Amino acid sequence: MNSTDPRKSLAKNGVFKFVFFSYCIILVLLGLFFAFIYEDQEWVPYLGNQFEFLGGLICGILLWIGVVFFSILGGYKFLRTFILGTIFCLLAFVGLFRFTEMDGDMIPKFSPRWVDSTQTTREIKPEENTSVLTSNWTFPQFQGPNRNCILTNIPPISTSWVAKAPEVIWIKPVGESFSGFVIQDEKAFSIAQDAENPENESVFCINFYTGETLWSHSYQSRLDAGLGGIGSRATPLIYDQKVYFLGGTGIFTCVDLTTEKIIFQFDSKEKFGAKIPEWGFAGSPMVYKNRIIIAPGGGQASATLVALNPASGDVIWQVGNKNVSWSSPAIKQINGKDYLIHLDAESVEIRDPLSGKLILDIPWGLGFPQVSIPILSKDDHLIVSSGYSVGASSYSIFADESNGGSDYKIKRIWKTKRLRSKFAPLLIPPSNPDLVLALNDGVFAGFEASSGKRLFQGERYGHGQFLLISKKDLLIQTEKGALVLLDISGKEPVEKAKFEVFKSKTWNPPAVVGNYVLMRNHRNMALVRLPVPDNSSSNKSEKL
Repeated sequence: MNSTDPRKSLAKNGVFKFVFFSYCIILVLLGLFFAFIYEDQEWVPYLGNQFEFLGGLICGILLWIGVVFFSILGGYKFLRTFILGTIFCLLAFVGLFRFTEMDGDMIPKFSPRWVDSTQTTREIKPEENTSVLTSNWTFPQFQGPNRNCILTNIPPISTSWVAKAPEVIWIKPVGESFSGFVIQDEKAFSIAQDAENPENESVFCINFYTGETLWSHSYQSRLDAGLGGIGSRATPLIYDQKVYFLGGTGIFTCVDLTTEKIIFQFDSKEKFGAKIPEWGFAGSPMVYKNRIIIAPGGGQASATLVALNPASGDVIWQVGNKNVSWSSPAIKQINGKDYLIHLDAESVEIRDPLSGKLILDIPWGLGFPQVSIPILSKDDHLIVSSGYSVGASSYSIFADESNGGSDYKIKRIWKTKRLRSKFAPLLIPPSNPDLVLALNDGVFAGFEASSGKRLFQGERYGHGQFLLISKKDLLIQTEKGALVLLDISGKEPVEKAKFEVFKSKTWNPPAVVGNYVLMRNHRNMALVRLPVPDNSSSNKSEKL
């Protein structure tokens, strides 16, 4: 009695062939769909670059399932071979590649195991060690002298980096941290895990021109934020010949720049009853009228924000019981008066910087990290933006006349999901006061400050940082560690030049003095000299 193999009969079935080819077409269309979404960005108001990874993952899984299902036609021997081949490929991948880090979109990155992830150290040549820093060429705090990413003392920078490229003066390894540098008197200061003892945190000073360590102070402290990485997020502050550091677990340190000794040091957890936030103590310290202001966080001691005596560390005022996020406090002028603005884990707080008194509390966020410092438009409208699908809003702040004008009220002007500043700052260039610049989920974009309308969308630079170094030149540090010079004077930005410095994730904010850029990430630090036009001297700067 002859028997027919049901698999062969199934293979000859026209319906089955139709299903098979339909499945293949659907996979192709799905891949094209995700590619379209990734390029257009209009369809992804929430996840942005994560669609590229998510789309590839979904298509890959569906393809594997389809091959397994349809390979049954080839017999179970073929199916067994296919599954064993899949296991072999996975083991080969694990053997040949290693997980290195998560990027700003929480997408895993891998690198070949035979490639060294560290970069070669390069020492400066003796004849290059020429002092050019002038007394006004300082970078004393997070985001520059005015804490707004706008620099006014930068000489004209050459835009032809092919003919005259930037020069890497030195590159050296550094302990893990996402802190930036501050600079004064040919010295630079930062904070990192101790390279020799990673369980210790270290505040340190280096020679600006050589990268040589001049002094350091270490203490037991280690912040491990899991996928977010290891080390402090806060950039130091230089004030009155002292430098102030806030460590990842809340250790606050003040060092005398003359004696190089610690003046005072305390643990914010013990002093204020604060708990370590999910991403550590990340707010960079600031100064206002002889008050050092830090953001330890809420808790029983009520210390969302604290003002300290700069000489002793004694508390002048401490206020608030809300948890902090990644954002730093800043001073902004509203109707000609200074106010302390702070984006915490739950809201935007507006306070009197002298007393800490709460003026306004604007609910904001969805429980995810909040990073970008809110900014003010030309109409004194407060613009707030966060990533993780939160978006952005603009608020008008005005006096409450029904209460004699002593209190303030807010009115929302606009709201959009298209402006999502996750890690990078928000910036309104003085030359175009109705333009808001942002890295919108990693894509450089411009928005109308008065309406929230998107004006342009440029290149993807990842979750990096940027500084305005002239009326028209924006210097971007990409998430992958490159420097990009953009001309923002037209209707849309024009990329003038690009130069690779690092080869790994770079979240740390850069510091710029003169035509020098001091960069670092969680592995390396480097000094880069930007080229200047031949007819330009290094001590001339373009006023904003």
